[in-house]
Amino acid sequence: MPATQLVKSEELRSFSNSVLEKMGLPRDDQEIVTAALLDAELRGLETHGIVRLTLYVPLIRKGMINPRPQIKMINESPTHLLLDNDFGFGFLGAVKAMNLCAEKAGREGIAMAAVRNSSHFGAAGYYARMAAEQGLIGFAASNSYPVMAPPGTLTPTFGNNPLAYAFPAGEHPPLVIDMATSVASQGRIKQHANEGKPIPPGWAFDREGKPTENPTAFFLLAPLGEGGYKGFGLALAMDVLGGVLSGSLFGQNFTSGPGSRGCGHFFLAIDPRRFIGPADYRRRMEEVIGQVKGAQRRNEGGDPVSLPGERGWEKKNRRLREGVPVLASTLKLLDQLAEELGVPVLRRES
Repeated sequence: MPATQLVKSEELRSFSNSVLEKMGLPRDDQEIVTAALLDAELRGLETHGIVRLTLYVPLIRKGMINPRPQIKMINESPTHLLLDNDFGFGFLGAVKAMNLCAEKAGREGIAMAAVRNSSHFGAAGYYARMAAEQGLIGFAASNSYPVMAPPGTLTPTFGNNPLAYAFPAGEHPPLVIDMATSVASQGRIKQHANEGKPIPPGWAFDREGKPTENPTAFFLLAPLGEGGYKGFGLALAMDVLGGVLSGSLFGQNFTSGPGSRGCGHFFLAIDPRRFIGPADYRRRMEEVIGQVKGAQRRNEGGDPVSLPGERGWEKKNRRLREGVPVLASTLKLLDQLAEELGVPVLRRES
């Protein structure tokens, strides 16, 4: 197991806000960005957590992320809205869009939202879950700069465009399906590079299209599924929703590299009460959850069957109590960032 040290969640929150303040973000925007990064950290999505600050700071300095965007409403109706994120942090436009989308869906039964001229928005499940926590079915998707090629080719054409669904589940936490369309995310490959470890077979290809286990030789991500067709098809669909439909960059039009400057997002919220009564919905969700939990295991003595998103909830509750295990390689990067910006380093638990 990689070496880790425990850090209290409030220490991570304070550190993130301090870094973002140094980079010129207003206080309210600091809180929105930090909340999303910390949520990923608590749920075990470390590649989308506080370590992202080490990538965002250089992007702000290069002008790839606008630290003080003026988010504008382009157009809206009772069931839709389109925002321009002014090339700010993707978290900002995405949170605003899903909040407004949920409000509209609560009134009209369904609503959709899109964001243009944005940047990386973190974990898609964060936004789908925002809707589910209000009793709505939520969907979120984004596109990004191309790192996947059409199967059998060498031309990066689509990002590993993430998507997420979240379903309210009565007494249970929302069911959350949160996934990229590649076998592994680029963040996972970056994490292996930081630790000086090879990546597992099947994750990536080099510039000649050959499978590679060297994280620094990575050029293309492998799409999901045998032959890559399923993952690539999903990536194409998310690029249409997030990029083509929103008026953002799409496909090979990205020129910004890993910053994903100019990407777009898409959100959907559905009120299940328009289809079925609340009590009946809860009963039927309990039934489907029971079927999953009661499935016969192939091998005795294995781990209990988990619902999508369940382990993340368990980790969050535990980490809020006990602290967050942060990789030593990540702490080293964050310490370097703290020294560079003149902010206090993260305090470790003894």
